[in-house]
Amino acid sequence: MPIQQGKGRRLVPDIHKGVEIIKGRELRIRKQEREWWVLGRYLFGKTEQFAWVNLTKTNAVDWENAETSAEIINSNLLDVPDMKINNDELFDEVVLAKDYLQSNWEQWKQEETTRDVIISSEEKRLRLFGHFQENHIASPNLIKIFEYAFCLPGTSAPVERVFSLMNNA
Repeated sequence: MPIQQGKGRRLVPDIHKGVEIIKGRELRIRKQEREWWVLGRYLFGKTEQFAWVNLTKTNAVDWENAETSAEIINSNLLDVPDMKINNDELFDEVVLAKDYLQSNWEQWKQEETTRDVIISSEEKRLRLFGHFQENHIASPNLIKIFEYAFCLPGTSAPVERVFSLMNNA
């Protein structure tokens, strides 16, 4: 069945217009792809700076790690005033956290040996912030760093998957 023109419309210009629309969308998608890739690479590269929030003995809580994390957060979230970290307060929070953790490492080691369990990073964080809460110790800056660290992607796989899907389309 031959294609018929209807009521004065021409099919060829409509096809060209459709192709132009598709090309425009593709260019916007490719631009967005590049932006996601840059953001993903940037954030993924920064995750190692937050390894200390796992509360292991090798990646200890110390001022240098906390200060670096605070600088990253303060520079990335300029337009989010609620996430601004006060370094003076953070220093005090880090000193108190470090004291608590150092005084409990041996007890936790004994507990792991006698109960034949491993105290997870999550449990250590719960105990740390539970101690702060019980003793009415405010730690808003330390909490902001932990929250930010938990929001970072563990890998760049989701971003890479988007690129793969876009390239296959």
